Amino acid sequence: MEGVAFASRRNLDLIRIADESPERLILCGGGAKGSPWPQVKASIYNLPLDVPENPEGGLVGCAMLAAVGTNTLPDFATAVQRMLRMGHTFLPDPQAVDQCARQFELYEALYRSSAAHYDFFDDSD
Repeated sequence: MEGVAFASRRNLDLIRIADESPERLILCGGGAKGSPWPQVKASIYNLPLDVPENPEGGLVGCAMLAAVGTNTLPDFATAVQRMLRMGHTFLPDPQAVDQCARQFELYEALYRSSAAHYDFFDDSD
């Protein structure tokens, strides 16, 4: 779980470098369904994670697209307001945040040191 969350944190850090710093994230899908993963991610990202009442974000997103695309709803802001209800918020655990930050430094070092091997099994040849 931590490895996947660290990989996502790399992407989140790239967004932060571009001066786009989210104040919170929405978590949906399998990892949002009653596992310890939301708490792990909240601490690794050091951000609150909101889990919708209906964690099937893909389905809800499709319904929003359909509602706006058929002019049933005027825009996406209205679709979100009417169709997305938050269930639970996971806050970062302050003690875990520091530990996760140290572990992320190790993850980053290992990620960079293995970069030379990423194309080892490149099948395009």
